[in-house]
Formats: sequence, C-alpha cells, structure tokens
Amino acid sequence: MSNPARAVRQRVTAGQVAPRARPTARPNGAATVTQQFLLVLYTKPGEIQAMPQGEIQKLMERWQAWAAKLAAAGQKVGGQKLRDEGGKQLARAGGKVAATDGPYAETKELVGGYYLINARNYDDAVAIAAECPHLAVGRIDVRRIDPMDVSP
Repeated sequence: MSNPARAVRQRVTAGQVAPRARPTARPNGAATVTQQFLLVLYTKPGEIQAMPQGEIQKLMERWQAWAAKLAAAGQKVGGQKLRDEGGKQLARAGGKVAATDGPYAETKELVGGYYLINARNYDDAVAIAAECPHLAVGRIDVRRIDPMDVSP
C-alpha cells in the first residue's frame, strides 16, 4: 500500500499544465484534494540557544508532538532543522557565479528549518502552521508549492 502523504511526481509534457492539487486518502477511506505547502521557519540567531535548558526541552517535546500529529494525519511530507551556520549565498555577476558565506553580522533572522505539508488550501495550511510550536520563538512563512516536473 502506498503512503498517501508522499509527493506524487507526474511528468508534464509541452502543452500540459502541472497538477495543482491531488487526491489524498483519509483514514476513513474517503479522498480529499490536497496541495503541498512549505512552512519556512525563521528565528533570530542564538535565540533558542539562549533559553534555559528546561525551556528548550519543553519546546522540543512540543515540536515532536506537533510533527507526530501531522504525520498521523497524513499532513507531514517532510521537514528538517537547518544548521545555524547560515550556509552559502549564490549570485551571478558579470557572467560568473559567486558564492559568499552567510549570515552576516547585520542578519536579524535566519531560516531555521522547514516543513513540507499537505493541506486542502491556504486556510488549512495557515491553521496547521498556527499550531506549530516554532511561533513561540520565531515566525513562519506559508508558501504553496507550484508542482512541476521537468525530468525527461
């Protein structure tokens, strides 16, 4: 039996429109149409690390419970914490690609992680994000995925 929360990749050829929504099986066997949304989690550098260890532990437990609830409902597709190092930023200038280190001293917030979720629409995605424990320490952007498959 396939996992209904897994992303379905569909080949899109010239002249076709990529699917915007897909049916997902519900626990009761009924189907509902879902779309994928990206929850982008922002935080201030060092904010979580500055919290007392007991508070961090409680926050982590709330995160784990929230993620488990999403997974059980077939809403969680994936998600990860990102390292605080800031990564690399790429830009093209003068025909060359330049990679620079980030974040910089003036950075006020970092992308601390992400979740990829299934939801029926923006309202449902926002309701899911509103329950995320991350809001205690940062903000969340909710973005709808525009599915496309350009593989041959």
